[in-house]
Amino acid sequence: MRAGPGPTVKPTENAVHASYVARVLLPAAFLLALLGACEGASPTVDASVYGVGTDTVFFLRVGQEVRAPDTVMRIGFGGVGADSRCPVDVMCVWEGDAAVEIGVAFGEGPTVPYVLHTALEPRSVELGIYRIRLVEVRPAPVSTSRIPPDQYVAGLRLERIAVPGN
Repeated sequence: MRAGPGPTVKPTENAVHASYVARVLLPAAFLLALLGACEGASPTVDASVYGVGTDTVFFLRVGQEVRAPDTVMRIGFGGVGADSRCPVDVMCVWEGDAAVEIGVAFGEGPTVPYVLHTALEPRSVELGIYRIRLVEVRPAPVSTSRIPPDQYVAGLRLERIAVPGN
């Protein structure tokens, strides 16, 4: 028995297939490669895009930083150094405290570390015309599990405390 000729592919089918690859698959592959290259980098988010303004609360994950509006100040969240907050499923005599490590830099200058607390002092730091205040740490602790260090989120408030130039 003799095998007949293979399937016939029409030139228009090849053109449609090539067009699909060029329009859809190549850009998608490029984006995936780009995202993979960025993995592990500390993202800096522009405050105007991220929605960070003065006197508003914004949230950062460990390793993220944000640029303050109309300044060269960058605020980064390094992690939680200690967390003794009372678990939500336990009755405690004291609320406990979380020590949040942030870093602040101006322009390309060095990052200066600060530790802010949920229950102890200092809860905020004043830098020029701004105050950075820790307002929340997520997730809330539960007695039956430990929070992985990279799962913390810090809620910070950027407050303008003076008018520039005064």
